[in-house]
Amino acid sequence: MRFLIITLIIFSTSAHAEEPLEFKGFALGSTLASADSVHPLYCKKRFDPATPNKVCTTAFAKDDTIAGHPIDKITLYFFDDSLQIITIFFQKKYFSDIVSALTEKYGVGTVTESTIQNRMGATFDDKILIWRKGSAFVRAERYAGQIDMSSVFYQTDSSIEKLKKQNESLVKERTKDL
Repeated sequence: MRFLIITLIIFSTSAHAEEPLEFKGFALGSTLASADSVHPLYCKKRFDPATPNKVCTTAFAKDDTIAGHPIDKITLYFFDDSLQIITIFFQKKYFSDIVSALTEKYGVGTVTESTIQNRMGATFDDKILIWRKGSAFVRAERYAGQIDMSSVFYQTDSSIEKLKKQNESLVKERTKDL
C-alpha cells in the first residue's frame, strides 16, 4: 500500500510538472540552436560582462505578432546558451488586447499601478502586470520607455541574479580605470 501511495505521488507530481514559459515556440531555457530552428535569428556575441552572452532578434520582426497585433521589436537574451529573457515591444494602443490575451492564457496577474512623468512634466498612469509560473514570469508594462510603446517580457528568475552578478563584476572592473 505504501508503495502505491508513493508511486501515485511521484506520478501526479511528474504529470503536473510545469512546461517552461514560451512565446511562439521560443521556450525559456532552450538553447540557441533550438530557438534558431523555431524562427531564424540574427545574433551578436556580447563581450561586455554586464550583458548576456548573446543577444538575438528575429529575422522577420516586421511580420511577427503578439495576440494578433504587430510587434515592433523582439529580442532574445541567452546566457551560457540558455534563453533567459524574451522582450517584445509593440504600440501602446494594443496593450489592453494583449493583456486580455495573457490573462486568458495565464489567469489573473498581479497588478501594480504607478504614475510616470515625461520630460515635459506631463504625468501618465502606468500599469504593470506580472504572471508567475514556476521560476519564471511574464511582465506586461503599459509604458516601455516611451509613452507610445508597451512591452511584454518573458524572464527567468535566474536571469535577474545573473544580470546582478555581471553588473557587480562590471562595476569592479570599471574601478580599475579610475
